[in-house]
Amino acid sequence: MIFLSSQKLEGGEALFQTCLNYIRENDFSSMTWETAQDNIAAQSLYEKMGGQRSEWIVYEIS
Repeated sequence: MIFLSSQKLEGGEALFQTCLNYIRENDFSSMTWETAQDNIAAQSLYEKMGGQRSEWIVYEIS
């Protein structure tokens, strides 16, 4: 997992683009990622980059 703070949004865009290029160059069918519900900055970036919200619900346990 990779975590970026909202102050690192520019770096986040470059990282996202690098991952997107990788999956396209290597014929992956899709890329999936998660963000916190209150991370509006990240959600804006993902939508700007063409990401679409999924219907999946994420669970965790410790």
